[in-house]
Amino acid sequence: MNTLTRSWSGRAIALVLTVSLVGFMLAASLSAEEENDSSYCERAALKCVSDAIISGIFSQGATLPIFLGFCLIGYGFCEKYVEKYIQG
Repeated sequence: MNTLTRSWSGRAIALVLTVSLVGFMLAASLSAEEENDSSYCERAALKCVSDAIISGIFSQGATLPIFLGFCLIGYGFCEKYVEKYIQG
């Protein structure tokens, strides 16, 4: 096999995967910001979960359960203490 062809195809595949990963990260972030009809705590929890998924992808799943646990704890705290002061 020609090394130039193998090298070019490997770079093309890497470029496609990189662009796909960046698109996935931006889509998760933008979808968390577009939800205007939900409460403040739900939007914050959705943003936290999208960050947890991205962190889990980069760490091959090692940090995902811990990060999701922090998201659930933060959501519970927000519902109990923060939400009632924001709404008035």
